[in-house]
Amino acid sequence: MFHSFLRGLCHSIDFLVMLTGKAAAYLMPLLAGIVAFEVFARYVLNSPTIWAYDMSLFLFGYVTALGGAYA
Repeated sequence: MFHSFLRGLCHSIDFLVMLTGKAAAYLMPLLAGIVAFEVFARYVLNSPTIWAYDMSLFLFGYVTALGGAYA
């Protein structure tokens, strides 16, 4: 009985870790899009945004933390 409980607990934790890894993978294209938009706005439109640097910094932190948990 205790063995099956531990097996279920390990499967639950593994599922949670897999979800965090997928969340980090889904945030990467969003991060790339924000950085690309900021480069476009800064150099082509000559009008840098206020929010893109902070958003990319926070998203990079989230991706690093979630990716580290997955690794």
